[in-house]
Amino acid sequence: KITQILETIKSYDMMPYVYEIKNKVKKSALLTVRKMIDEIIYSYGQYGIPIIMTVQVKRGRKIIGKHAIAITGFKRKDQNILDDMESSGIGQYLVHDDNIGPYVEMEQMNGEGKYEIKINGKTQYTFTPNEIIVPLYHKMRISGSDIYDKISSLSWIIKLFASGKGKKTWKIYLTEANMFKESIKTDEQIIDKKKIMKTHYPKYLWRCQYNVIDTKERIV
Repeated sequence: KITQILETIKSYDMMPYVYEIKNKVKKSALLTVRKMIDEIIYSYGQYGIPIIMTVQVKRGRKIIGKHAIAITGFKRKDQNILDDMESSGIGQYLVHDDNIGPYVEMEQMNGEGKYEIKINGKTQYTFTPNEIIVPLYHKMRISGSDIYDKISSLSWIIKLFASGKGKKTWKIYLTEANMFKESIKTDEQIIDKKKIMKTHYPKYLWRCQYNVIDTKERIV
């Protein structure tokens, strides 16, 4: 049960953040669902947070029932970024549970909003996602969904400042203040580095980069 998972996470002084996934959607909306799943796993996974996904499991035509799997990483199926989010290039997740793994590849099934695990080239399990659970430090009060909502409303404004004609994409991920400052040191596109280095930030930050790929232009 999901309540047992949530209580276990809380027992370690962490706060579980739950994203509910709507499975019964029109075909035209499936890409939106997949895009959301990719973005959640990408933005938290970049920081190394293992993610739990609850799923409905089928083996062949037989429905096995509900299950929980751990997503420990991801791979890019295609190096080309397919959409306006860098996370859209993800094609495979690395998963683990008490029956399979570790590091078994789970792939998206085109056009179905489902995922599959193949063993020796044959589909063994089909997963339909129900919820994504992210175990967070209890002082992380700003969630990924808060950031996505803000970015969605600001995106069209920022496009006005991006003069390049290349592919425009967002890179959004969780990081720490020290890691952020360390990356600033070697970033030639940051002008006022001293101000950033002297500023006191919370320990955990959401970093949002707007990239124009062909021209290597970036608004941070």
